[in-house]
Amino acid sequence: MIEFNGYLTGEARKRFEKKSFCILFGFLTFADIVSLPGYYFVGSIFKQPIAVPLFFIAILGAPIVLFFLRSEKEKKSELPRRIVINEDTVFVTTDKNSESKLINDIKKVIDNGTYYEMVFPFGKSSQKFICQKEFLIKGSLDEFELLFEDKIIRKN
Repeated sequence: MIEFNGYLTGEARKRFEKKSFCILFGFLTFADIVSLPGYYFVGSIFKQPIAVPLFFIAILGAPIVLFFLRSEKEKKSELPRRIVINEDTVFVTTDKNSESKLINDIKKVIDNGTYYEMVFPFGKSSQKFICQKEFLIKGSLDEFELLFEDKIIRKN
């Protein structure tokens, strides 16, 4: 068993926040594109062509603004607090919830120097699987790298 325990800091936290934003932005963009015919329909009913871009901006923009206006306490509650790797499963726990993924579902593990980032295929993606090396409390980095030896990509 390998365990990391602690809230992300520094570069690992910046990466987590960037991935969180990208996932939110991608989801909202997809939702907007799917809803575009509805926007045009509503705009044509009210004979207000300006309504279409306004709906688009509102649906896409409001959650993004709210994403950046979250308090520090709210941001911290979303950070991975504990990551446990068993024989075939990776568990992550935050202050809000927990999530698990199968090790076989991991597409690659990026070694960014101070942290590892587990990458999953589209449809199974999650920003929470970032392991900061200094928070390793059970197992070893060698054991971690041996487990993912064929999936590790080192970044300079």
